[in-house]
Amino acid sequence: MTLNEIAKNLGVRISTLQSIARQANYLYISYRVKKYDGSYRTINHPSRRLKAIQREILKQVFSKAPVHVNVYSYKKGISIGDLARYHAGASYLTRFDFTKFFESILQSDIDLLIEKLIDSGSIDLLKSDIQTISKLVTLKGALTIGAPSSPMISNCIMYSFDVFCADYCRSKGVKYSRYADDIYLSSSSPNVLKPLGAFLITNFSKHTSLKLSLNRDKSLFTSKKHGMKVTGLTLTSDGKVSLGREKKRKIRSMLHHFSHGRLDERQAESLRGYLNFALNMEPTFITSMKAKFGKEIKQLSISPPKPKRWPFYSRQSIGIRGSY
Repeated sequence: MTLNEIAKNLGVRISTLQSIARQANYLYISYRVKKYDGSYRTINHPSRRLKAIQREILKQVFSKAPVHVNVYSYKKGISIGDLARYHAGASYLTRFDFTKFFESILQSDIDLLIEKLIDSGSIDLLKSDIQTISKLVTLKGALTIGAPSSPMISNCIMYSFDVFCADYCRSKGVKYSRYADDIYLSSSSPNVLKPLGAFLITNFSKHTSLKLSLNRDKSLFTSKKHGMKVTGLTLTSDGKVSLGREKKRKIRSMLHHFSHGRLDERQAESLRGYLNFALNMEPTFITSMKAKFGKEIKQLSISPPKPKRWPFYSRQSIGIRGSY
């Protein structure tokens, strides 16, 4: 039985998991981070023991659920570069996202998903234990930003939406993709894209309990003529993917400062990250930079040793006593 398996792997009793599930709403630390537009996003970070349980639940339960091929977020071996390349060569692009995406996915939606996994034979779980699992991965009845389980669960929950959208878009000659709560649609025809976002949400909602709401303030329609970006990467007019002028300018500037010893350790580490990202997204740019900054790039390519990481949990850290 899956619940027994989860408890065994964590070194606790099933009754302990059930007790933690009843307390789960009180096992988070909340804080706010400022967004680019000046507003704030609330992060709810689970305690170490709850986080460990959520990771084990992902492994034993939600890893058995299907995720659509056109989803590019939270997938091992898939990058934003793959997403950008999927839309490269298009003439028109639209992007829209959802309002309060994680919070829109309710515990009841997760209960339904788990029940489907049981009925299909994908997992071995008593139906009486469904709510124990769903309580352990939700906060006040919904997914939350900050829990390690929320991203993968959202992909699983959105599978039927992704199937509906991908199939409909394909019938209209439109490419569909989703990256977390961002939907990207591309086409060679301008007229089909603009009304498509609202149409997809409205028609999908007629056939599901999942309540998704379109964030109209962040919807974007653009064309090859005015420049198209997917997750911050530029789609060039010749059908390729580029870092874009701003990122290239920033990397050049940081390399210049690094060559004169003007970057501290934290800034140098940030530059190393930019270079690794650029190498994966647009290797020809790194090749061109080596002509002037070859020595610096070689120096930065030597990664520092990774610090030793301790286990996420033990019997003591999972137990009921000794809270956060």
